[in-house]
Amino acid sequence: MKVHSLRFRLAALAALVLAVSLGLSLLLSVELQRAVGQRDLDQSLARELTRFTRAVQTSAVEQGGTATVAVAERAVNDYYRLNPGSTTYLTVVRLGTTVFVSPTPPVELADAARSLAIPAGTVDGYETLPSPAGPLRSLRTPVTIDATVIGSVQVVGRAQPISDATAESLIALGALAGICMLVGGSALALAIVRSLRPLRALADTAQRTGHLDQLSVRVAEPRRADEVGVLAREFNRMLGRLEDSARARTEFLATVSHELRTPVTIARGHLETLERSGAADPERVRATTRVVREELTHVGRLVDDLLALARAGLDDFVAPREVPLDRFFADLELRLEGLALPQVEMLPPPGLTIRADPARLQQALLNLAVNATVHTPPGTRVIISAQHAGDRVALTVADDGPGIPDDVAARVLEPFVRATSGGHDSSGLGLAVVDEVARAHGGRVTVDTGPGGTAVTLDVPVSGPP
Repeated sequence: MKVHSLRFRLAALAALVLAVSLGLSLLLSVELQRAVGQRDLDQSLARELTRFTRAVQTSAVEQGGTATVAVAERAVNDYYRLNPGSTTYLTVVRLGTTVFVSPTPPVELADAARSLAIPAGTVDGYETLPSPAGPLRSLRTPVTIDATVIGSVQVVGRAQPISDATAESLIALGALAGICMLVGGSALALAIVRSLRPLRALADTAQRTGHLDQLSVRVAEPRRADEVGVLAREFNRMLGRLEDSARARTEFLATVSHELRTPVTIARGHLETLERSGAADPERVRATTRVVREELTHVGRLVDDLLALARAGLDDFVAPREVPLDRFFADLELRLEGLALPQVEMLPPPGLTIRADPARLQQALLNLAVNATVHTPPGTRVIISAQHAGDRVALTVADDGPGIPDDVAARVLEPFVRATSGGHDSSGLGLAVVDEVARAHGGRVTVDTGPGGTAVTLDVPVSGPP
């Protein structure tokens, strides 16, 4: 499979984002400069128009304030004599068919002024007009004397310098953006490569540990507390858990092999003895048959418990249904009789219906009964009872034996944790299976043990009266 480096992809993405950001900033800066240049020109045109209007009105008042073209022409000539022109703009006055232009217009507009080629525009106010001298910015308003409109005045300035300045700024800013792109992109690429370096080591370690044969390898953890550092530390913790799990699996398989090998070896040895001695001794045949049957029963319980633990995490581990508690106890009593456990007693249950998987629940209680029988002296009483507690039913298997040793009691629910006593060793899986069955029913297992005996309780939900 072709590998595409994340470092290169992130560096390219960062460079693209940087380029887009710089481009947008460049366009915004150019547009802002163009708007500021146009605003400055508009302000100059507005100031000139204000001066012209004030001067013409003042001159007309001095001439008697009569709203005639002759008065307006003298006022315009007086204004031009005092304000012959500017390097930025010119003034065009139209009185009927007569056109007056600033005597000293900007150099770039001189030819257009002499030939009266300044476009008049179409509206009063600001307007951008095309002309042979390039685009013009125009501000036009009526000429009013004594509240009478007798013509119009137009102040015109070249818009080309704004475009030229904007273009120059665009070139300069573009060059600066290119430099920033080069420097910033290099810095980003370097930062990304350095930040993702632990990921390369993490990937190498993952490849080495992929077959679970080098779980002791660890990735170097960076000191920084960012996401990459957290990922490296969590990856090492995961490897630690995998290593513990692999070790536990190896130990589990070794223990299972030992547990299966022991009864099989015993049974095979007795069968070999029986084969050598033949059937001449009926008593030996019966004894050998009994031992083989017990060992095979032990193997069967071990296999059942192993299968139960293996399926404990599956959704179909239990299939709960409505079960009358008295019927459940009756079925359980029949199975206890098949196990030949005369010291086990069953107390009458309350008249309730539980919601449980009867097969799994019987497996759990039978495991508890067998454990109590195996790990207590002969003659110890074992009592199975049920007690209603709210919306749950507590099922208890109690004995009056010596109790569970202290070194085992704390871990008694773990697989293969056991105390050897009595005439037969158990597999050490019984209480682990009981715990899984209780959890699958939404309950838990409690173990109360001491010199006066041991009581193991698991609870299941109540469904209602029978």
